[in-house]
Amino acid sequence: MTPLSPSIPDVAEFLSEERFRIYDILLAVTLTLCTLVGLPGNIVSLLYFYSSKQRNFSSLIYSLVSIVDICICVVQIPVMIALFNTRRPGIFAEPTFCKAWNAAFFYLQQMSMFLVLLMSVSRSIKIIFLLHKIEIRLLILSVLLYTGFIITRFIMTLFLHLGGKAVFAFSSPSPYCWFDIYVRPFSIIDQMINALSVGFPPIITTISFTVFVVMIRRGLDKMNKKKRQAAVTMALFTFLFLACNLPCFLNNILWFMTKLSYASEYPEPFYAKKFMFFYSWVISDIFCTALNAALNPVLYFCRIKNLRDWVKSRIQGTTLEHSSTVRSTDNAT
Repeated sequence: MTPLSPSIPDVAEFLSEERFRIYDILLAVTLTLCTLVGLPGNIVSLLYFYSSKQRNFSSLIYSLVSIVDICICVVQIPVMIALFNTRRPGIFAEPTFCKAWNAAFFYLQQMSMFLVLLMSVSRSIKIIFLLHKIEIRLLILSVLLYTGFIITRFIMTLFLHLGGKAVFAFSSPSPYCWFDIYVRPFSIIDQMINALSVGFPPIITTISFTVFVVMIRRGLDKMNKKKRQAAVTMALFTFLFLACNLPCFLNNILWFMTKLSYASEYPEPFYAKKFMFFYSWVISDIFCTALNAALNPVLYFCRIKNLRDWVKSRIQGTTLEHSSTVRSTDNAT
């Protein structure tokens, strides 16, 4: 986002208004809760999926999703601090950290979308074509190719930045490090790639979600309890992803339309209002991504009985081990 238009809302006026400070604090508190819930929840989920006796496509991809969600819960912490601190840069003032954070967060955001896409498509194929075995090597290759795609885009942006044609910066309205490319056609190409990166997964996932719902309704009586529960869990998982990523999808469409328009400059025509200008990006990019990362382990715990039993057995085992240690110490004393 590059502030080029004279219609940009006044930053000092925005920071002086009490209601916006309240919005910032509420957003920061919610991000804090996302970390407090998502970080331990995803660590527990990762340990469960990794220790699963069945090392199949699903357990591996759930493990990867948990790893990405753990990283998201950690990487968003500087944004949370900036919101608490009246949007001051803090560690974002360091240029190297600014670039590294930008690359890390948006890689994690798009990798999260891509993994859900792989999971939903693989489950849809299994339901429709009854293919019960999907090569794990295909998953690994897909992740590596997508990672290479995102890294290539970042390297291109970095070269443009070094050539004075792109900028990495922390400044209001964004309480995080953003980048923008100044010159056409590079700016259009980059935004087109970004629109595909955040737009393509939700579209395909929506199709997969529809497949899950239709198959569940049609085969409700034919499915055994375990398969029906797995199908419902997958439908809820994809629905949660779509609900959390819809703001990001819509916001990037608006931004792409702004980029394509020669008649207006940012923030016209969509972002001239204060709320859109100061909150649309932090909500769609940071908050929604962190919220999805925090809610995923909650969904796992609510829907996967084996996970609940596994957690319960670990807690009971720790309690029994602690009690045994105490008794041994008392006897020794």
